[in-house]
Amino acid sequence: MKKIDINIAGIARQTNPVAVLDGGHVPPSYDDVGRQLTRPYQARDLINTAYASLTTGTKTALTTGISGSYLDLCQITCANNSDAAAIVTLTDESTIVRSISVPANGVSHLNFQVPLKQSTTGVAWYVDLPDITGTTIEVTAEFAQEV
Repeated sequence: MKKIDINIAGIARQTNPVAVLDGGHVPPSYDDVGRQLTRPYQARDLINTAYASLTTGTKTALTTGISGSYLDLCQITCANNSDAAAIVTLTDESTIVRSISVPANGVSHLNFQVPLKQSTTGVAWYVDLPDITGTTIEVTAEFAQEV
C-alpha cells in the first residue's frame, strides 16, 4: 500500500479575520505557533484584561472600547476589602448588564461559559457601586475581542 501525504494549511492569526458573507469560504485559523483555534474563548492575542478600583459611587471605566470590535465578557471578579456588603453594577456603555453582589470582606467571581455579548462595537464597559464610606472593591475582568 502506498503512503499518501496530505497537508492541511490554514492561516496564522494574531488579529481577527474580516467577516465573510453567509456561505462564503473560511480557511481554518491557527495561532502564530500553529495551534488550531477552538473555543473557549479566543486566540491569546485577542484576550483583553481590565482592572478598576471602586471607592465611591462614581461610574468607572473597566475597559475602553475598540473601534470595530466587540469586547465580550468572559469573566469578572469583584473583591471587597470592607466590612460592608455591596452591589457592583456592570454596564455596557450605559445599559445595565448585571448587578453583582459582593459580600463583606469577600469575593464574587463570575465565569461565563458563553461570554456575555457586548451590545455594539467600540463602546466601553463600566462598573459602579453605591457611595459606601470606607468601601473599596477591586474589579478584574477578561474580555474576548470579536468582530
